[in-house]
Amino acid sequence: MLKSLFVFYLFLIIPVGILAFLVKVAHISSNVFVPALFFFCFLYQPLLSGMRLVSLGMIPRSRLFYNLIPMWNSRYFTVLFFGWKPPGL
Repeated sequence: MLKSLFVFYLFLIIPVGILAFLVKVAHISSNVFVPALFFFCFLYQPLLSGMRLVSLGMIPRSRLFYNLIPMWNSRYFTVLFFGWKPPGL
């Protein structure tokens, strides 16, 4: 499912859009927004990137949680966000 770059971007953008919308119309306070943003940045996005790498066959499923290490998946940046594989990977 995450092999499609479009679907991957949807899964990244929709939660941020929902958070921004809820803040704009004052349904959530900063006490809720900040933890939600931390959850998105430190858990949701790294695990989503890891699931995309697993679905593309770039990493084995056993290394999925390595994505929680900051900057670990930076070597796969072009694969994740542009959809092309650089030579040597």
